[in-house]
Order: sequence, then C-alpha cells, then structure tokens
Amino acid sequence: MKNLYRSKPDYLISQLLGYEGVGSLCSYLRRRLWCISVMAGVGGSSFDSNSIYSLFNICIYLTDDGFDHLDEVLEATFAWIKLIINSDQLQASFKELQQIANNNFRFQIQMPSIDNVQSMVESLNYLSPKDVLTGPQLYFQYDEADIELLRQHLDKFNFNIMISSYMPYEGNEYDQKEPWFGTQYKTIPMPSKWVDMWQEPATLKELHFPQPNPFVTTDFTLHWVEAGKPHISRSPKALIKTDLCELWFRQDNIFQLPDGYINLYFITPLVRESVKHYMLGVLYTYLVEFKIAEQLYPALEAGLTYGLYIGDKGLVMRVSGYNEKLPLLVEIILNVMRSIELDVDQVNSFKDLKKRQIYNALINGRTLNLDLRLNVLENQRFGMISKYEAIDAITVEDISNFKDNFHKKMYVKGLMQGNFTEDQAKELMQKILLTYNSEKVDNLSALDNNLLQIPLGSHYLRAKTLNDDDSNTIITNYYQIGPCDLKLECLMDLIELIVEEPFFNQLRTQEQLGYSLGIHQRIGYGVMAFVITINTQETKHKAEYVERRIEAFRSRMSELVSQMSNEEFKNIQETLISGKRLGDTSLDEEVMRNWSEIVTKEYFFNRVEMQIQTLNNLTKDDVLNFLNDYDRNNLRKLSVQVVGNHTLPSGSTTQANSRSGSLSDLLEDGQHDIPKEQSKPMAEKIRIEFLGENDDPSNIKDISAFKKSLYVYPLINTNPNLANKS
Repeated sequence: MKNLYRSKPDYLISQLLGYEGVGSLCSYLRRRLWCISVMAGVGGSSFDSNSIYSLFNICIYLTDDGFDHLDEVLEATFAWIKLIINSDQLQASFKELQQIANNNFRFQIQMPSIDNVQSMVESLNYLSPKDVLTGPQLYFQYDEADIELLRQHLDKFNFNIMISSYMPYEGNEYDQKEPWFGTQYKTIPMPSKWVDMWQEPATLKELHFPQPNPFVTTDFTLHWVEAGKPHISRSPKALIKTDLCELWFRQDNIFQLPDGYINLYFITPLVRESVKHYMLGVLYTYLVEFKIAEQLYPALEAGLTYGLYIGDKGLVMRVSGYNEKLPLLVEIILNVMRSIELDVDQVNSFKDLKKRQIYNALINGRTLNLDLRLNVLENQRFGMISKYEAIDAITVEDISNFKDNFHKKMYVKGLMQGNFTEDQAKELMQKILLTYNSEKVDNLSALDNNLLQIPLGSHYLRAKTLNDDDSNTIITNYYQIGPCDLKLECLMDLIELIVEEPFFNQLRTQEQLGYSLGIHQRIGYGVMAFVITINTQETKHKAEYVERRIEAFRSRMSELVSQMSNEEFKNIQETLISGKRLGDTSLDEEVMRNWSEIVTKEYFFNRVEMQIQTLNNLTKDDVLNFLNDYDRNNLRKLSVQVVGNHTLPSGSTTQANSRSGSLSDLLEDGQHDIPKEQSKPMAEKIRIEFLGENDDPSNIKDISAFKKSLYVYPLINTNPNLANKS
C-alpha cells in the first residue's frame, strides 16, 4: 500500500469502514449497545506495512452484551464491508477526503523540527523527492485500478478473526500458551455459519453509504484582513453583559488562520443543590454527546471539534476548528440538548460505565490523594465516593427532570474568539437566549466555592490505598500561604524556578525517593499555596520518612536563595521574564488563558504583562523576606498521604492512570479489560481506612469534624483593578 500513496486506496476504504456517522456499522452496533468503537485500516508500523505486504485490520471493541451477540455483530460487519467496497460512490468520497486533506495541509500548525525531520526521513524510503512533504497527507488522484486491487483482496474470504476476551468464546477453554508473555489462547476452525454470512451477506436497512459531509469548510475569508486590518485590543471585550449572560469577544489578528473557538458556560444552581443533581448533570452530558455522536461525526472528519461536560457550576460547551460552520455546530448541540429522548438501556449502561470509571480512578493512589486533599480544602465539594454512591439512585425520570429544569434559572458566560465578527457573536448569543428563555439566577455569588484556611502548624491525613496490590505511596505536602496578589504570584514564580533543579537533584537523583515528583505553586479561589508531591514505593521508603525528607528540603529553600549570588538571581529573574515575553504559541493557548480569566471572574486579561512589570522590581531580599516570614510566622501545612502496601502478593500489578471523565475518556476506558471482580459496584471497597493515632490533634481522621471550625476565605480576586474596587 505504501507505493500507492498518491491514490491512497487503503486510507479511503479505512475512513469509510471506520465511519461513525448515521448509517454506519459503528452506529448500528452502538444503538444496540454492542460496541464502543470501530477502527479500520493499515497500521503505521513496519510490521503492519512494508515493501512486501500490508495488513488491513478491522477492530471492534465490544461490550459484554456485544460479545453475547457476536454472530449478529459479524453479520453486520460482513454486510458493511461488502456495502463499502462494492459501492459506486467511492470517487465522490475520495474528492471529499481530498478537500479535507487539502484544508488541513494548508492550515496545519507548524510541527517541531525534530518531528518534521523524522517524518521526512521515513518518507524518503518510499516517496519520490517532490512528494516527501505532501505525500503522507494529500490525496493526489483517484485511481480505479488501485481501488480494484484493494477490493479484490478485501472481497475474498481470506482473513483471520481474533477474539480477545476474558470470557472464552462458546466455552472454548484456552489450551495453548505463547512463550513470551504467557498469554493463553486457542485456535479453532472458522465456523461454517460465518462463512455463509460472508458469502451471502445480509441486507440491513439501517446500513447505508455515508452521505456528503455538510461540515467541510469552503470559505476561508479572514474577517480582520477583509475589514482593513483595524487595531485590535489584546484583551477580549464584553459585547453583552446583562442579568442573563455575558459575552466576551476577540477577533484574531495575530495567528491569521480561518479558525475559531466558542466556549459557553451554562451556570445553573441545580448542579450545586446536591451530589445527585451534579451526577445527573454528568450523565445528561454523556447522553447528549452519545446522541449527537453519529450526527456530528462528519464535523470531526472535517476538522471541527466539540465537547460538552460538567463544570463546578453548570454545563460547559466548547467547539473549535475552522470557523465557518462552528455556529451551526452550536445550534445542533443546543437542539439535541433540548429534544433528546432518553433510553433506559443507555442510561443504565452509562451509569455502570461511570461507576467503573470512578472506582478505577479511586484505586489509583494519585487520584485518591487529590480527592482527599480537595475534600479538606474546599468549603463545598462533592467527593468522588459520594458521586459514586449517588449514581445507583438515579433514574431516567431524574435525568429527564434535569433536562427540563436546569435552564429555568441560568446565567450564560460566553467567549467567542478567532476568525469571527462581532455581529456573528451577538447573533449566536441571542439564539442561545431564545432557545432557553431562562430567568435570571437570584444570587450568582452563592454558587461560588471557597477555600478553608488550614490552621497554623502541620496537619496530616493518612489513608491506606484502596488497591491491595499497589505498593505506590503518594505524599503531597500542601503549604498554604494565603490570599494571592500580583506580587505574591511573581514571588512564587521565582521561588519555583530557583528550587526546581535542586529539588529534583536532591530528592530524586541523590536520595532516589521516587521518579515521579514535582514542586509547583497552586492558586485556588484566590488563595496561594505551593505543593510538593512524591510518588514512592512503600516497599522501599516509608511514607513518614519521605514526608520528613520533603519537609527538610522545604526548610532549606531560603538557604538555597541566600546562597545565590546577585548575578545568579538576576539570571533566574531574566529567564522567567523572557519566558513570559514569548507570548501565546497558538490561538488555542490564548483562548484557554482568556477563558480561565472569565470562568474565575478575574478578568485579568493582561496578567502576563503586569507580571513582567512586577518581576522587574523584585529583589533577592524580597524573596528571602517572604520565605523567612512564612517559615517563622505563617507555616500552614497539610500533608496528604495515600499509603501503599509494604508487602505485595506475587504477580501483583500497578493500577493504570485515571482519566478525566469526558465521554471520549469514558468510552476509551471501556475498551480496556477490567477484571470482573473490580468492575462490580462494591460499596465495601470504597470505604477508606484512615491511619494514625486518634489522640493526636495533628492527625486528621474525620474530615468533616476537622473542617467544622476552620475559617472560610472569601472569594479573592487577584486582579488589582477589581480588587481595589471591592
């Protein structure tokens, strides 16, 4: 296939077989809850494709129910393969993919030099010199002879079927073991019923060839250039600000690409009412994304992206990509949010998947450590265990009520940035307001969360890992400083840069306490802290010892600064300032920076410029005075330790990293084999065993009791203009 790069028949067929839109195999199987995803094509490794042969694979990730209906899955798969390879619409699909590839190549973001060099060196093996840059990406010409060559191979019953499952197929016990990893397997003759399905494929009315893609971009007009390149402020400006919404807008004049970003935050009191309402919002966003997945799959193919997920105070929608069709994308998602019809089986399936995801996250020590720390620090927080326990009681009627009521009282925050006009932004916000016709939220500030002030001194929260087979111990020392301002933020930037190299050298290289460790500042709800985390193994180093070594290093930070010469300090200062002067490297980076300011209500859009001014005026004495004062008068430490097992059974494994919780992550998690005993919602496995002495006041064993008497910080704004006004 490599030599056919100009016509790319394997790319064309793989795109069609792996299509996830309306009428596809993936849609057919997902609607029956039989599969999670379908992928097809020739792999990129030299084993999959080389000068001798190419291996064309179709991989279907099944649910347990799909495995139980394997015959029906294969029946639909065979019918889909025949439908695609024998279609008379392949040339039209080729032209569509050709246009999309041309768009992506024309407006692609510059790759790092090392990646470019590697790609070119690999391409030189099979491409002519003039096609080295374009060959891997562009579709040059449709060639019926090349399509026919691939069709002949795919049309033959000349393939293997590999079933990977923790459940044997039809009771076939594994009787062989491969020598490298000890994987058990069994080889059986191809069942005659499958041969018959291939030779006489079923006619399934739900399967049909993909329709033309309505999301392919054809208008690349740059509105800023068309308007005569007027002056544009570096900060977004508020186009609309009422009791119902605020709309921020910035037309791009820097990157000059036909790209755009639309971020919307639907703030509703309903998600703050209880953990059940919060989880209703989570499941609702999953169901909406699942519903629109096949309708908007063509948008993904055309270079657009979208997402809908839960935030602290409501639902967040993000769409991005070529700007021409983004408003249409928002309208489609809004329509589905309003009109979605809930399916009981889908609801139950997502409830089960979400419980599995939360459970698998909690048995990861790093995730549990973070959850425990935030449970202590945040005034209002729904912990992961409470989220887990709330899912079982949720019904279809509950989600339907959430859908009908979350927007009754709602405030919408929006940022539209990129290749748009102000009129386009205003028009879209008006459509959103008309879609929901919400009333104003009575007290928006009541939805804000706050941080608690840790008492003076050191306090410890120690918990045993939930995974009996895990020796990983996670120690996080959280040093709370207090209300943040611009000067404090810059001081902490300097300190972090000064101590980072000595930190890694001392604790990782010399003492070898762990490979995964970090030191960084953290601003939460306007409160500054710095955090030191080490992932060690309890079989090598006890948690108490590692915590003492962390504290020993922290107590030496002022000494590290004092030992620096003035010239060394100046070099660090200039390095930090130079990094901040680099600016945003992409439109996405600029948008996320601005969006963070809007969501947190800071609106400090020129934060970096002000940081540079402040850094220029800081001295080594400023840093030393701050560190010494904190050490003597204001040390507030919370040490959270998730302690691994110091003895492990043979053959134990370490749990994989947890994921964020979006629909794509949820479905991807579902593709990994989960041991049956771990996937069941067992309440007893979610009980946390706290360690330490009961009579030690510095030891936290009851989080609620510890928090009861703590001071609650007001929501602190670090923007000096807004802070002065308040």
